[in-house]
Amino acid sequence: MKKECVVCGAGFDARGFAKTCSPECSAEHRREKQRKYRQENSEKLAERGRKWRQENSEQQRKYRQENSEKIAEYTRKYRQENREKFTENRRKWRQENREKILENTRKYQQENREAILERRRKHHQENREKIAERRRKYKQKNPEKVAESGRKYYQENREKINECNRKYRQENREKEAERARKRSAKISAALRLVREIREKGLEALL
Repeated sequence: MKKECVVCGAGFDARGFAKTCSPECSAEHRREKQRKYRQENSEKLAERGRKWRQENSEQQRKYRQENSEKIAEYTRKYRQENREKFTENRRKWRQENREKILENTRKYQQENREAILERRRKHHQENREKIAERRRKYKQKNPEKVAESGRKYYQENREKINECNRKYRQENREKEAERARKRSAKISAALRLVREIREKGLEALL
């Protein structure tokens, strides 16, 4: 019985209910049916997966521990071979789950505030010069943007900034007083030098 292959369209002598002309087309047809089923039943499959993971969490954890290097190597290989697909899927997922991501981020930051601050302090200490250089370059390239951002932030957070300044001055009263004394001493020295120049001329600098 002559039929047309549902995959490649070639004619072939079919036996029984055969729909494909070769093992290769048969495998492709099976994969296409599986893809279609996953698309039409994505929620059902996702729920089944979640249920299985919940019921077998200990088994999964044990497997990941025993095969951590194998899993990492497989993940690296998959990402290298499917870089564009992986990037597109990740971008699409982020767009569709933006609120969920933000909520998870806020929750993580609240629950791990001290650990995050400690990591930032450590990173800043170890990369102080690199960070400062990056900031200088950015300010040089984007002066208007930086100024506008600063003005906008100050307007939106005026009370918060003033409160932080008051708190800092209270907690560092002696430090601020010492800084003020040094500043006054520099100003006094500059004024004395100006008076000497007026009275004695440039000879006061020699």
